[in-house]
Amino acid sequence: MAVAFTWKIERLECYPQVGDLENVVGKVHWRLFGHDGEVQESIYGTCDIDLDAQAAFVPFEALTEATIVAWVQATLGAEAVDRHEASLAQAVDARLNPPIVPRPLPWSAA
Repeated sequence: MAVAFTWKIERLECYPQVGDLENVVGKVHWRLFGHDGEVQESIYGTCDIDLDAQAAFVPFEALTEATIVAWVQATLGAEAVDRHEASLAQAVDARLNPPIVPRPLPWSAA
């Protein structure tokens, strides 16, 4: 089975007022989960979101998690997203197929 990835937004920090705009997202706290069956690992991060004067403003009440995830991924860049996913896939695989495991001492009773 392959590792699947899920992005979750955990918290938004907003500027109360920027010009005529209210509740402008300035920082996003996110978590990326990698999971394969019952095994799960995650990475937590934050990123600053710049107000794009060229983009249409989305009122706070109309924001969706998918919109914020897209902002985070765009801010991080494709290379960083790929590195995070590869790191999580490696961590999940290490839990599924540990490279080193504890063994009982051969001279102790089981």
